[in-house]
Order: sequence, then structure tokens, then C-alpha cells
Amino acid sequence: MLKKGLTVPKSDMAPLHFNSNCVIGVTDVLSEEEFPVLKNRTGDFHVIIGKERSIQVYLFTFAESRIGWQICGKMENPEDHDEQNFRFSDWVSE
Repeated sequence: MLKKGLTVPKSDMAPLHFNSNCVIGVTDVLSEEEFPVLKNRTGDFHVIIGKERSIQVYLFTFAESRIGWQICGKMENPEDHDEQNFRFSDWVSE
């Protein structure tokens, strides 16, 4: 890019600041009788957005009678976490 005379905005060169947390997971196999939505041949995707706090919950169906979920929210004091080392987890099969 620099050879072509293009520059990167200064704000893009700043360190990333983490201002939200997110936790994700997948259930064990669930009963299709107890959760009939798992019988559908198409996947469902639901989002719940909080009014009082900036929290979102995502639910989605997977094959093999499982539900994926994700909970995300803004940190109340992100400046307290700027210099900390953040841990990122990788999923591994059991």
C-alpha cells in the first residue's frame, strides 16, 4: 500500500482496546421431545438484546440436536483492563 502512495489512518495503527466480553458454547445432545425446535430441517437463530444493560444473548440450533449459545456484553470500566493480558481459549475436541 505504501508503494502506491496509500497510507493507513493513524487510528488504525493504535493498539486494540478491549471493551466487551463474550462467552460462547454448545450444549450436549438435547431431547427433541423436550426441545421440538431441534426437529426442524432448517436452523433457527434468536437474538435477545438487553434494555437496561448492553448485553446480547444469541441462540442457534445445530445438527445432532444441539444448541449453540453466545453471551456478549460491554465492560463497565474498560480502561481498567487495557494493560492486562487477555486469555483466548481454543475449542478442542474431547
